[in-house]
Amino acid sequence: MGRAHHAWSEDGVTFISGELLKWLMDNVIPMANNKQMPMEPLVKLPTMPEMKQLGTTSHLAEDQWKHSEEKMKLFKRYAMLEIDRREDKREGYWWYDRQSNFPPKMAR
Repeated sequence: MGRAHHAWSEDGVTFISGELLKWLMDNVIPMANNKQMPMEPLVKLPTMPEMKQLGTTSHLAEDQWKHSEEKMKLFKRYAMLEIDRREDKREGYWWYDRQSNFPPKMAR
């Protein structure tokens, strides 16, 4: 592919359109018939260096969150078991029966 390249100018000489057209017709177009052309142009771009991001969390913090989530799941599981136990003993709605069905009166 490097053989198809032709500079616009070289050593202070700017090539005119006729010279570039002649190069295209004599070299580049015959190469297209003889060589397999890539589907995309070959591009070599520099890559960004790997940088630390603000807001990243350490493994210690991730472990703490995981431990907290596990504790919350365990707490909810025991809470559901306690609710089921109290309902079996008919203690589940003790506070519900004592709540007022009407909102409190407010002074205007």
